Amino acid sequence: MQRSSSPAESAICRYFGRASSEEVASPHMELTEREKEVLLLMAEGASNKEIAVKLTVTSETVKTHVRNIFKKLNVDRRIRAVAVAEKLKLLQS
Repeated sequence: MQRSSSPAESAICRYFGRASSEEVASPHMELTEREKEVLLLMAEGASNKEIAVKLTVTSETVKTHVRNIFKKLNVDRRIRAVAVAEKLKLLQS
C-alpha cells in the first residue's frame, strides 16, 4: 500500500528538488538507453556541453534527451530528474 505524502512533505520536496512519494510513479514510457546514459551523466553533475562531448553528440541533441527525460519522469529540473530516477532505481547498473 502506497502512502500519500502530506502537504508539508510535498512543499519541502518541491523546495529542495526532491520527489515526494506521491510524485514518484512509474515513468510514462521507458527511458531509452541513450536517455539513461544522459541521466547518469546528469547525476554526476555534468553540464549539457560536457555530456555532448562525452557522448559525441551536439548540445542540441543533449537538450532534446533532457527534455524527453523531464517529460517521461514528470519533472522540470535536473535535480528532480535525478531524485526520481534514484527512487525508481534507474541509475543502477
